[in-house]
Amino acid sequence: MSILAFDLSLTHTGLNTHPSPLRRSPLAISVALALFTFTSVSVQAAPIFAETNGDMTDDAAMPSTRLDPIVVTATRSERALSDAPVALQVLSRQQLDDNHAHTLKEALALLPNVYLREVHGKTGYEVSMQGFTGDQVLVLIDGLPITASTGSTVNLNQYMNMDIEQIEVVQGAASAQFGSAAMGGVINIITKPIGEATGHITTEIASNGQQNPSGKKLDANKRYVEASVEGALDKNQRFHARLSGSYLDNDGLSLDHEAWPRLKDASEQSQVSARLSYRPDGNDTSGNNNDHNDSRLVKNSQYWLEASHYKEDDISRFNYYVAPRYLAQQRDEHITKQRFSIGARADIAPHVDDRSKTYRLSAQALHEEYQSESNTKTQQAITSARDTEISTTLAQAQLDLPELLLSDKHLHLIQVGGQVQQDKLSQTKNQVSELISDDVSRDVGELYLQDDWLIGDNWEVLSGIRYQNDEDFGGHTAPKVSLKYNHLDASGRDHVFRSSIGGGYRVPNLKERYYVFDHSNLGYKVMGNPDLQPETSTSYQIGYQGQLSDTM
Repeated sequence: MSILAFDLSLTHTGLNTHPSPLRRSPLAISVALALFTFTSVSVQAAPIFAETNGDMTDDAAMPSTRLDPIVVTATRSERALSDAPVALQVLSRQQLDDNHAHTLKEALALLPNVYLREVHGKTGYEVSMQGFTGDQVLVLIDGLPITASTGSTVNLNQYMNMDIEQIEVVQGAASAQFGSAAMGGVINIITKPIGEATGHITTEIASNGQQNPSGKKLDANKRYVEASVEGALDKNQRFHARLSGSYLDNDGLSLDHEAWPRLKDASEQSQVSARLSYRPDGNDTSGNNNDHNDSRLVKNSQYWLEASHYKEDDISRFNYYVAPRYLAQQRDEHITKQRFSIGARADIAPHVDDRSKTYRLSAQALHEEYQSESNTKTQQAITSARDTEISTTLAQAQLDLPELLLSDKHLHLIQVGGQVQQDKLSQTKNQVSELISDDVSRDVGELYLQDDWLIGDNWEVLSGIRYQNDEDFGGHTAPKVSLKYNHLDASGRDHVFRSSIGGGYRVPNLKERYYVFDHSNLGYKVMGNPDLQPETSTSYQIGYQGQLSDTM
């Protein structure tokens, strides 16, 4: 399905075409006309201060396009993209805006080797990378996982891009750094830092021409609006806050507006997020943070709290064949999701006389609740009422040790960390449990160690290992080693060679182990298997990146 979009905004006018990786039938061609776009109305009234992972930044007034962005997913620490020992792809905020990518699904569709497919039996999309399905790819927000909304995979359509700064994608086994389900790679959504006092609103309406279910070519088939306000709450700029919201209403697509089935489901989505941050140092610009006479044990500390509420209503219309005829089916699903996270980070300097012996400690906690009410109707009579509740509770911490300089040519950057997580699932159909037990849960603890070894100016070796102890499956380890070599030729052009070998693993989720999918009326039943064992993989990668000439 190709989409041709015409933009009219206060900042630019352009013509963008971007193909969808889904249906490519000649019949599935739609034209989206952005009739009105109003963006970035702001009042700026506060100075800007540097803050990472969330809250103030010293380059907020600079253009958003960066030649070499800072990434965190490759090494779980801040690195320039070109310096990262692991190859990754980055989608910037500017790319999302230029392509009207309002959901995570629409954003990932911009990447050439990340594939999307519809979630079976649901309204939504899952990702596929390097031959792995969506339940083997880990999706994170600021390093914290998104609940697998179907019990097996993350629905990429259920995250709206309002607060995204950039999206980082690492392909290949990353279990040594991020744990179970990272066999095929990691997608990490990095949220925007809270900037100076600003208000923002964007709205868009679009038509899909002859594919509008209403049958009217210029009908407002898609409506979108987003807004946010952010800034400092006190004159010392210790407290900062952001409130943002987005709304997307899409009537779907139809090849024949008079027919019952729809090519694409109708959906109405809304998301509201609030973030509060606190920096004890506030707007202190005296330079104490770099002063060797500063006697503070804890410095550069940051604390933040974030909450979001997501709501979605879907209508899916299709025909189901029951001999000798087709029956009109409709599935209505109401989804809500509440997500709460809290975090802190600080530099700890126990040796005042040696500032190089500084530790960095970071910690985060997450609780997410997901509820779904799905009713299936046959000829407008409810035949199935399914209710699902999924919860994820997680806490993790990481300690970055001081630089270990063994010689002029050997520098080690060492990290240690741990994580505990609990998942719960309950699901009923017509008020009868669809699980072997009424409520099922899983508890897991993990530890990891990573060493980033810099050898001279050209070589880097990133090695790590992660140990997971699952209450049902016992212990498992996953190692990984990555090698990077930089070569500067006689013409001053960079050539970067990367290679890696890593082990991946994935523990069977609760639905795979306990779900009973009973379609006895159609002659079959799908049973979960509590005796399933973890999946394992070994990933080999090799790559080259370089400037071959002044123009290539």
